[in-house]
Amino acid sequence: MKNLNAAAILAGGKSTRMGFDKQELTVNGEPLTARLVRALRQDFDQVVVVTARPELYQDLAVETISDIFPGRGPLAGIHAALQFTQAEYVYVTACDMPNYDPRMTALLRSVIAEHEPDACVVRQGTWFEFFHAAYGTTALPVLETILQGDIPSIGTFLKEISTHLIPEEDVRRLTPDWELFRNLNTPDDHKEYLSSAVK
Repeated sequence: MKNLNAAAILAGGKSTRMGFDKQELTVNGEPLTARLVRALRQDFDQVVVVTARPELYQDLAVETISDIFPGRGPLAGIHAALQFTQAEYVYVTACDMPNYDPRMTALLRSVIAEHEPDACVVRQGTWFEFFHAAYGTTALPVLETILQGDIPSIGTFLKEISTHLIPEEDVRRLTPDWELFRNLNTPDDHKEYLSSAVK
């Protein structure tokens, strides 16, 4: 049986709407990424941060890696994580997504055990939630081809590999308000989250 035993936090992006690098987001004075690393370490043997600013993570004792295809978006981060960890599957989240639920990991692991797809993602209507998802090393050849093309597309990638789509209703049982997939794009998003975050 194949294992989902590594996790990656993608810490790229331009942070245009936030006004500062989202890697520097904090919650109650603690770096958001530090909170994520701590949570993920409860469920994964290996946790890495994909970043162009490894100096931000010197105090976290966490492995940092850089994109092999810089400037190519989140697909490049997924690619780097798969190449670096050599894990059969990698769980992928982002530095601006403050929430983690081990039940989502358990669901992904059950799907992988039964189907062994190249990727396992949640479908919300016509949208693919490509974070809080699992990607396998078997997807690397297609992923590299897409990253070498003109416009890397997550939709194209998922259509060209064996992708298991988890129905929205299955995930709503875990996160009825879709809070797991919250991301902090603007100062108002950050402020709203801080007002509701557990102290």
